[in-house]
Amino acid sequence: MSIFSTLNTGVSGLQAAETQLATTSHNITNANSTHYTRQRVVQQATDAFHTPQGDIGMGTTIHTIVRIHDEFVYTKLKNSESALENTKYMQRFLQEVAHNYPDLKDMDTANSGVGILRDLQRYQKAWNDFASNPTDGSMKINLVKTATTLTESIKRTKEKLSSLQKTVNDEIELTVKEINQTAKDIAAINQQIANAEGTKFVNANDLRDKRDELELKLSKLVGFDVSKGGISQDSRFENTMSDGGRDYNINVSGISLVDGVHFTPLKLDDVRGETPFHNIYHDMEDGTRINLTTKISGGKLGAQLDLRGRFYNDHKEKFNDGYLQDFIDDIDNLASTIMVETNNIYAKAATSSMESKPLKGMDKDMSLANFSDKIKNGSFDLVVYNNQGEEVARKTININSVTTFDSTNNANSIVDQINANTDDNKDNNPLNDFDDYFKAAYTYDSETKQGVFTLLPKDNSGFKVSIEDHGTNFPGVFELSGFFSGNDASDMSVESTIAKDPMSIRASSSGADGNNDIANDMLELQYQKVNFGTGDNPNEMTFEGYYRYMTTKIASITENNNNLNDTNTIIHETVSAEFHSISGVNMNEELSNLIRFQTSYGAAAKVITTIDKMLDTLLTIKQ
Repeated sequence: MSIFSTLNTGVSGLQAAETQLATTSHNITNANSTHYTRQRVVQQATDAFHTPQGDIGMGTTIHTIVRIHDEFVYTKLKNSESALENTKYMQRFLQEVAHNYPDLKDMDTANSGVGILRDLQRYQKAWNDFASNPTDGSMKINLVKTATTLTESIKRTKEKLSSLQKTVNDEIELTVKEINQTAKDIAAINQQIANAEGTKFVNANDLRDKRDELELKLSKLVGFDVSKGGISQDSRFENTMSDGGRDYNINVSGISLVDGVHFTPLKLDDVRGETPFHNIYHDMEDGTRINLTTKISGGKLGAQLDLRGRFYNDHKEKFNDGYLQDFIDDIDNLASTIMVETNNIYAKAATSSMESKPLKGMDKDMSLANFSDKIKNGSFDLVVYNNQGEEVARKTININSVTTFDSTNNANSIVDQINANTDDNKDNNPLNDFDDYFKAAYTYDSETKQGVFTLLPKDNSGFKVSIEDHGTNFPGVFELSGFFSGNDASDMSVESTIAKDPMSIRASSSGADGNNDIANDMLELQYQKVNFGTGDNPNEMTFEGYYRYMTTKIASITENNNNLNDTNTIIHETVSAEFHSISGVNMNEELSNLIRFQTSYGAAAKVITTIDKMLDTLLTIKQ
């Protein structure tokens, strides 16, 4: 032991104080850095010099510089970020959906002036006015005008909902790109950490802060699990659980996105060639492609998939799920049911001939039920009227689950039943039955893949035909002499002949002047409960009742998400405060430490000055 050893002791104190001051200064200057974690210098005594009289201290040394980080609290913070971002994104689009239903808040107000409900009420009133005076041309014009307003309002709402769905789909592409870039950046930082921490006891604290920042960013985008090796606990360092290890893996829905320094991207592919919608895939090393669209949850991407839909139905060319798809299905169901039920009634108004709308994809062997789930088992009557409005023939046609229009393999086809030479009037006269007045035909174009059903007179003697449906929805689905035309909300419109010539509207089933039974039936329709369900799920409501059901569902889903978002906001604020109380920089504490370490530095310098004077004295004695 020598005086020079004591000098080194003073120097060690000086160096330790310098490190403490540098670290404290680093904390202070990063006090406003959002993702910075405060650091602490862990200082300990250097191994002592052993003598018979006892150990002599050799000064101090810096064991390590740690960041005050609690992995458990940090994990809670990531989870709260993911949940909050999920409900925030949902809130944004659900509120946008609500804006497309301006009568959502005031539908119970008598004078709510805008929205589908008000348009529907005006349309129904127009039928009432028309029924009161079926020969008044102004009533017909008003009826067409209000019907057109209703169809345009429904179409506009469908267009906005479809546009929102496509917007979400476009944002899915952007989100996946951001996820991939973030994961790639994490893998790059893992490489930097590995390089920096190659020496034992070296902690790449700032790099780990950057990785934590990227993890938080990724948690906002998608739900994931992260596995970190080397999780440890040491109460001396103030932090409960630290992530000092170098093993690292991020797992999204069972697929490894980041494995140490390696990154495997998520990929997008169209659900089908001609659609704008994307599926999310992961390509395995062996070439296997795994569809993650149905598995991903949490964060913005989870909300996007929940809104847009995950399971795409190739046959129906739409998603089987998704909030927006559900809202689109509801408006389509409203439109198609209004069209079918209205057309069912209007088909009773006798006309000289009937022709269906173009039936896309319906070849002769397709059953009616497979074409539309609104077709029901039952029967309808074909009725022939003469020029005086007298019924001269009636034929009943039956429909079951296998009935086709004109299949050669099915004796129960519509065409065969209509054209069959039967004694419909039960009078043993073979010349006054339905098949003597009208003939049915079904033509299918294999190139355009469209079919058309026609019901044409056999001569020009002025007979008219009508359809009285008994629950099959046959005339309404296929638009035989319809008031409305279209397949769903996207193309719903007033039938073109009626739209061009409102005077052509028929109020009578027989064609006789002064009879308004069709108009009266339309008037009664607004009070009737009709089937809005499919299959074995009869959802019987009035038109207004179904619209209120639709909007109530939107309001309920929006409110539930808003409540959940409020809860997630509070949870996030609480967890964030807990995290920052542990890892955030406390300026008062740091300034106090600055004074303390400055004093230590001065004291160590005083030791060195004292040793220097002792050396001077020793050298003077020698001289």
